[in-house]
Amino acid sequence: MANTSIVYVKINSQLKNDVDKILDNLGISPSLLIQMLYIQIKLTKRIPFEIKLPKSIDELTREKLNYELLKGLNDIESGKVKTSNEVDEIINELEKLKIYEEIIEGLVDVLEGKTIDGPKALMKLKEKYSLNN
Repeated sequence: MANTSIVYVKINSQLKNDVDKILDNLGISPSLLIQMLYIQIKLTKRIPFEIKLPKSIDELTREKLNYELLKGLNDIESGKVKTSNEVDEIINELEKLKIYEEIIEGLVDVLEGKTIDGPKALMKLKEKYSLNN
């Protein structure tokens, strides 16, 4: 992308290190994450997630807490969960693709009017990475 701007952010060092590890496992750079956030804000004209204080266990009623615990147990018993090894395998497969940044850059180019033929650009990516639909 030829026309870029720099965004400076002050952030707690420990928080940054923790999140960088997660992003690295997802195959996403901090720059790409910020681009994705900006694109979503531009498309939806709002922050793409709810901002609120998390509920503490103290705020849950006994019935709600029991419900959530039973729901988790039912998921485990019915096999609706994945082991950490299965999650690692999924992450490894996603990391192999490494096309996230290229796709986002293409979206940015389309949004900024640098590329007017979005479908053609998408077809090129599909061909490049042998993607089906």
